[in-house]
Amino acid sequence: MGVDDAVNRQFLVRADRFALVTKDEGNVSVPFAVQNGQTFINSAFIADGTITNAKIGNAAITTAKIGDAQIDTLRIKGNSVIVPAAFEWQGGAYANDTEYTLIDGVVSLDYGAQLIMVAALRQSYFNTERHTRATLYLNGNQVAEFYAGAPNDSPVMMATTYAGAGVHRFTIKWWAWKDVVLNKVTLAVWGAMR
Repeated sequence: MGVDDAVNRQFLVRADRFALVTKDEGNVSVPFAVQNGQTFINSAFIADGTITNAKIGNAAITTAKIGDAQIDTLRIKGNSVIVPAAFEWQGGAYANDTEYTLIDGVVSLDYGAQLIMVAALRQSYFNTERHTRATLYLNGNQVAEFYAGAPNDSPVMMATTYAGAGVHRFTIKWWAWKDVVLNKVTLAVWGAMR
């Protein structure tokens, strides 16, 4: 211990290796050690710190604010960004001024998301009376509709809307005037959370 010319107190140690050693119930532990210009710390709690350059082998971070990141490989767990869902109906619904509920499914969102919905149908006809209608509902509210009185074997409906966190129901209803058979319906839903 000493005092320099500016009357600052100093504690200096000159050694090839400096360590703090504790012994508890016969077990020796070294909380930290200094050797060859490097400091080795077994465990540390830092309330506020600045690190110029960090190399982290395994990190568990509760909250991060990253201004600019370059990531070589990124795997996002638990559908945190995109939640995909798909529903399919196959059969032979024959319409003669009849309406069917073909898809009635739910998707659970942990967070609010912008939903992208695409529904595709495959129809076949027996005569020239080709009046058909398909309607897509989200939580009972119509979000898309296809209506045709001319030949269209593969109508497609698309819609986008925001949905909050929770369970959401998707329903597709189909109606045709007569002599129309619906062979297949596919609904794909993507929820973009971020």
